[in-house]
Amino acid sequence: MDAPAVPPIHDDPKRTVFVANLGSKASGATVKSVCGSNFGIVEHVRIISDRKKRVSKGFGFVTFKHAASATAAVQQGEFNLDGTKVVVVPHKGNPQRGKSGSMAGCGSDEI
Repeated sequence: MDAPAVPPIHDDPKRTVFVANLGSKASGATVKSVCGSNFGIVEHVRIISDRKKRVSKGFGFVTFKHAASATAAVQQGEFNLDGTKVVVVPHKGNPQRGKSGSMAGCGSDEI
């Protein structure tokens, strides 16, 4: 049996937002649920984690099905997740990846 395909990293800046101030226990499933109920259908969530320590770095990316949902999230600017105010800002596009890129040493919780 083949392993399931890993979803691609989404970087459509019209449909993707950057989320910050995530608690250390925030999961992709929780972020997807809260964003989905507040803003619209979520296609993909990626929470960035430290590969060595295996803990969240406190930020991630949410890709919505429709650009209007991302716009609504950015306009609101924040949402509550487990008692923490999570900050929402526009996504500026994919950062450089690889050993020399800014995402080196990062893992992720993808939903």
